[in-house]
Amino acid sequence: MPNWRDGRITLRDLSIELGDVNQSDTEIPSYETEVPLGENYTRFSIQVERLDIRISLRRWLEGKGLLEEVLIDGARGILDKRWIRFIEGWKWKAKPGDFDLNSLQVRNVHLSIIQPVGFRPYNVTILSANIPRLRASWFFYDLLAAESAHGIFDGRSLFTLHTTHSAEEGRELKHFRMLGLDVRHLNQGGGGVDNSLGWVTRGTVDIEGFYQLPQVERDTNGNDLLTESFNLSPDTLKEKLLLPLLLTKKSTNRLKFNDDIENGEDERSPLKYWYDSRIRP
Repeated sequence: MPNWRDGRITLRDLSIELGDVNQSDTEIPSYETEVPLGENYTRFSIQVERLDIRISLRRWLEGKGLLEEVLIDGARGILDKRWIRFIEGWKWKAKPGDFDLNSLQVRNVHLSIIQPVGFRPYNVTILSANIPRLRASWFFYDLLAAESAHGIFDGRSLFTLHTTHSAEEGRELKHFRMLGLDVRHLNQGGGGVDNSLGWVTRGTVDIEGFYQLPQVERDTNGNDLLTESFNLSPDTLKEKLLLPLLLTKKSTNRLKFNDDIENGEDERSPLKYWYDSRIRP
């Protein structure tokens, strides 16, 4: 249904599917088994109540994909990650036609996540999210750079993300907060015993912190470059930032800059972060 006033097209009652999410665990290769790259992806089945899109032929001719702005309002579905296997050093290689959205807004989305390694399924609800830009080759970076997000993780853990400013530092910061996170989510991966919290099997964690994303380098054409030093993923975020913060010996209740924190073999995350030491297990 066209909406000429806003220059958008509205689609209703969509079914978006990729692969089969109804396979039993016995049909999935064990986590120790290598999966071909062509099958190493997330399967999903999602029902979308309303999808508003704005298309741009100019951007499509520039190789940025046909979609310019997207609004998702109401969605239910399943994400099956049982086929995912970690590949050391793998990165998405940008190519012409990859999506490059100028705006993504999400409302009332409820997803069931099926994880590998026998970890129990859990739900993620996004009540609202405003992401100013979302690109295929910068996907995780752009999610961290969201203007705001609010939702529920695993049925009971509330999380919020919003943009704020530091009066002392004069910089834009992201403020993230999650309450009542099941500690087993921090242990997940590699059987749950390869990280420093692997011995904790029960309990919840409250997390609150501030972070600032690094400046992005650009080429002569004004395109963003993903440098070798910027290697940030959900796994590295948990292993090199979140877990060290939970285990830090500092006990003051003031915010700390990441340069004040010992990072093992002097490894510095490109993500500048602060933490509130009142994180409690």
